[in-house]
Amino acid sequence: MIVLNNFPIKTDSLGDKKVETIMIPSNKREAPVVSPPKPDDNGHKIPLGKNIAFLQKQHEAMLKGLHQEIESLKKINKDLQYRLVMCTCSAGYSDDNLPKNKTNENSLKQEISILREDLENERKKNARLMQQLEELQVSQNPVRG
Repeated sequence: MIVLNNFPIKTDSLGDKKVETIMIPSNKREAPVVSPPKPDDNGHKIPLGKNIAFLQKQHEAMLKGLHQEIESLKKINKDLQYRLVMCTCSAGYSDDNLPKNKTNENSLKQEISILREDLENERKKNARLMQQLEELQVSQNPVRG
């Protein structure tokens, strides 16, 4: 917190400078604090209107600081929620489904192997039947010469 003593704020109609102590926050999250007005040189109290104005300034500064902190916290919350969702999705998918996927992959590989064997057997059968068909055609239609 930075404290400015006797900080001039304005001059009155007689040319006298009005001063007060102002405290400025040292980081972004603190709202500025202004010290209350002091009695003037004649020992008279400052009118009630000035006290109300002072309190309104304090209230405004406090609200502004709180709103800034709320916005900052909202942004942090949004970032953390995004990171949580991304971590949960990527970690949950790979960890939970890995054994299932591996089992499924093995069964699919086995099925592919069986289907390849069946395909090869059917090709051999087809080739054998084609050869028999050609032999029948040749035997029924002898070559004329």
